[in-house]
Amino acid sequence: MSRTSGRMALELVFAAVSVFYLCTAVVVGAGGPATLAGQGARATCGPGEELVLKPYPSFRSIYGGGEASREAAAPRAWWRCGDYQTLRGSSAGTPRPVWLLPYFLGYLVTLASWLLAAAYLACRQVWRLVRLSDRRSEPYFPVSW
Repeated sequence: MSRTSGRMALELVFAAVSVFYLCTAVVVGAGGPATLAGQGARATCGPGEELVLKPYPSFRSIYGGGEASREAAAPRAWWRCGDYQTLRGSSAGTPRPVWLLPYFLGYLVTLASWLLAAAYLACRQVWRLVRLSDRRSEPYFPVSW
């Protein structure tokens, strides 16, 4: 495998993982994270935690977790009216799902890799500008007598 095809494969994997995290989220039922806080690793889910496919891409990765009082005329959010497709779920009263920790660790790694990629591209651009300015400071036609 050449260097270019390896880099291209890595970019495709990076793009696919980014799209996965943009299009999926964890929906927590009422009484979710606030009720589970402080119960340690043996906490059980409230009404259930589900890994879902969102109706539109967004950066937010967790929805739900409590019933807030809303006006009757306000439209309901997509996670409250069931406008999603469940990829993985857990039922009420079961132990915390195994996929939850790897999902959020992958989400954090993806965010960190985006930040590192942006920093790398910025440094590379600054380096190119420095090299270009060094090249322009030399005369184009050096004259030696």
